[in-house]
Amino acid sequence: GSGVLPSFSGTHVCSQKFKAWVIEKWLAEHYDETEYGHAFGYSADEPSRVAKSEEAFRVRNVAFGFNADEMSRVDRAREYDTTNRRGFYPLVAWGWDRQKCIDYIFEKTVITWSKSTCYYCPFSHTKQNLVTLQARHIEHPVQTANALMLERVSLSLNPRGQLYRSETLIEMTMRAGNTEALSLFQQALESDSWAIYRIRRIYGAKAGTENDETPKKGTVQRAVETVSRHATEQEAIGGLIESSSKSGWDIHQTQHGITYAYAIRRGEGYPTREVYFGVAPDRVKDKTRYGIDYCNARWSSEQYALEFD
Repeated sequence: GSGVLPSFSGTHVCSQKFKAWVIEKWLAEHYDETEYGHAFGYSADEPSRVAKSEEAFRVRNVAFGFNADEMSRVDRAREYDTTNRRGFYPLVAWGWDRQKCIDYIFEKTVITWSKSTCYYCPFSHTKQNLVTLQARHIEHPVQTANALMLERVSLSLNPRGQLYRSETLIEMTMRAGNTEALSLFQQALESDSWAIYRIRRIYGAKAGTENDETPKKGTVQRAVETVSRHATEQEAIGGLIESSSKSGWDIHQTQHGITYAYAIRRGEGYPTREVYFGVAPDRVKDKTRYGIDYCNARWSSEQYALEFD
């Protein structure tokens, strides 16, 4: 390997940065051109990820971490063997089940190993993992409070920006009775300074569908800008309500007390655009793809003004 981060379509960016790049760099430094096997931990129910990784590597042996009591998963995984890729299963060959793996790690490290996951990972919330996830959040209240703050800021800038698909982290934390994490989160909210942000979105029509009767959504240009800064949340909300009253903006407040003010509601079709204002802790930098100047020019251009008016 060259140490260059491989481009795997569909791979999470965090996995590329903190797994793929690290592995490729280590291989480049220690093996250079020496032949070696490359193991991927995709499970048997992840055929799409297997298929995408196949684009990057032509021929290889792939080790899977299925243990000896997961033979049904092994059987399914073998269905994806080809002449260019062959799966092998060390734990099965050794006759190790999950408990044997846990016991071995404990014997070597005196640590009872649990399944790994980032405390803010949006993919960790599954029906099968829910009890374990809640227990982990209770065990790590500081990290959970940090994740609650991430979600709170995200939701302030995007009503659909919750951490998990099926529910918000704050809902899950309250249901679990994780009072320590909730208390730390509330302390952080109260100690932060606050800001009012303007959020703009330009929704383009998908290429090739612009002239259709119902064009599909294309690329979206987003811009976040700080409008004003305030000492407390209530001051920021008060400022937003006052501005909304003067400008005729539509105030909306969620069940968790997140306040938005809509200046332009997005239309039904594409292209369209929207402008709204949110109140959040003063932690977000002004940002947009290609820069604010480009966004402003596109927003006010004659082409888009005609399309949106």
